[in-house]
This record gives sequence, C-alpha cells and structure tokens, in this order.
Amino acid sequence: MAARPLPARQSLPDAEFEGSVVTLDRRWPRGEIAYQLWDANAALITEAMAHWEQKTAIRFIRRTAVNAGQYPDFLAFIRDEHCWSAVGRSRGRQDLALSDNCSVGNAIHEIGHAVGLWHEQSRADRDAHIEILWDNIDPDERHNFEQNMTDGDDIGPYDCGSIMHYGAYAFSYTGLPTIVPRSAGVQIGQRIGLSDGDIAAVNALYVR
Repeated sequence: MAARPLPARQSLPDAEFEGSVVTLDRRWPRGEIAYQLWDANAALITEAMAHWEQKTAIRFIRRTAVNAGQYPDFLAFIRDEHCWSAVGRSRGRQDLALSDNCSVGNAIHEIGHAVGLWHEQSRADRDAHIEILWDNIDPDERHNFEQNMTDGDDIGPYDCGSIMHYGAYAFSYTGLPTIVPRSAGVQIGQRIGLSDGDIAAVNALYVR
C-alpha cells in the first residue's frame, strides 16, 4: 500500500548491503517501537512483530498508562478498510492501519514502512531491473509508483525479493501487469517475510 511522503533525507554513507530504500532522519531511538492496539487484530500483529524481532534489531514495547510518559512517540495499530503506514517515526501517536483482509505478511510490510523502509520499486535504479507499465495503472494510484529520489536512500543492489516490493499486478485497472521484471523468471511482491536485503538494511539503520 502507499506510503505517505516525508521531507528530504540526509545522505547515507556507502554501505555493502542488499537493496532497500530507507529514510534516515526518522529512526526510532535504540530501535525500540512502543505500540498500542485500537480495534486491531492482536494475534496477527503479535505474529508480525515477532517476525521482526526474530530477524532484526527492532524491539516492540507495549505502551501502557504506566510507561506512556517514557514513550510519547508510538505506533497505534488501528482497523481500516485499507492497509497503510507512514514511513519512519513521526511525533506522538502514529497510526498504522490494517484491514480485515490483511495477512501477517501485509502486517510485516506495513511495519516495514513504520521502521523506515520505502517501497523497493521506488529506488532510483529501479528502471534497470523492472519496467513500470503506466498505461495499466489506475490513474488515481500512479503516485504510488513514483521514485524516492530525494526523500530516500538506496542501500546495496536492487532486491526483487524484498517484502517491500509491489507485486506484478499492483493497482492494475486493466487486468494486465503494472510491473514486469526485466530478468525472466524473477518473482516480485512476496508477502511471506523479510528478505535478506530487508534485514541487512534495517540492521544497518538500527545497530544494537
């Protein structure tokens, strides 16, 4: 789903990691993300957070009346008809929405945005790896295929296996593909779990 735009980013030093597009100036301190649940699927969210904690340096802390003062910035998991999240840490309450149709993989993807990951196909080098078929994209959704040239930093080579990558038919209104890999047999849009590239990028941002 679409990530909300953020201000320009500072530059990222050279790093040898697999591909991701990251935002640097809205990282969560110490990689700790406080959260609360509002009418959300607790079991699904718990499983998605466990995946993140197993694979990366990110840690989730349940925000309560007792520790609320310690965590003024927090994720509020809410129920909505769509799945969406801002990119990186915002100030105060930060909503992350999941619909009743969201899978654990979808939740992992949206948490990825909150952690600081843009969509993989937003990379500056994406045209060397995929082709965007603009004529097949719903005109109202074309903004979702824009590149993050000035508000994101690419880490390492392009990663078609990233959980942050759109699928081949994302936002199609013709029934035809909207994204085609330039290499035969390459799969995009998996929602199973974080790829090696996703993990390496996040651990580079959040060194424990």
